[in-house]
Amino acid sequence: MEIGKNKIRNIFYFGMITIVIILLVVSSGIFISAFNAQTETKIAQLSAGIYDMKKIYAKDVIDRTIQAIDIERECIITSETERMTRLENEIAAMALDNVSSTQLYAYLINFEAIFPGIKMLIYD
Repeated sequence: MEIGKNKIRNIFYFGMITIVIILLVVSSGIFISAFNAQTETKIAQLSAGIYDMKKIYAKDVIDRTIQAIDIERECIITSETERMTRLENEIAAMALDNVSSTQLYAYLINFEAIFPGIKMLIYD
């Protein structure tokens, strides 16, 4: 009888250990799959956040570049306007001094050589 009880006890222990191992494997599988799903969700959110930050950064860079171009354009317009105003005043002063057309032509040619950005047509 003693042998029968030990055999039953061993089968019971073996069965319980098997059940516990199966429960651990199933629980681990469920936990790992949930963890992987959560990790994938976090990675997707992080990727979307990085993409949005790149878009915002690119927009800021473009806006700053446009603003710098506008400022430079305004400076060029201002300086060219001042230069043209000064030229008009000098031509008006020469006209009052009865300067000949040859002298005025020579002055304008020199002015164009000094400021090559100014293109002008000289009429006789």
